[in-house]
Amino acid sequence: MNINFSDEDINFKKEVKDFISRNLSKDLQTKISNGGTASKEETIAWQKALNTKKWFAPGWPTITCGYSNFNSVWSNDDSTCFN
Repeated sequence: MNINFSDEDINFKKEVKDFISRNLSKDLQTKISNGGTASKEETIAWQKALNTKKWFAPGWPTITCGYSNFNSVWSNDDSTCFN
């Protein structure tokens, strides 16, 4: 499948990666990637960080990891889709 992303999509992807790099510790990324779960405090801290960008939306469907189709494809490609 050939997916051509717009400049806007590419810029958004960079924005999300930069945000994750600044706001989600490597320890927590590793913990979640290895099947662990975030503590209540870690979850609240992450939710607060997401809220600063107005990205916290607890009602988003889990089938897309809380993202649009574009972001679901992007997340799967970059292994950043955490359950």
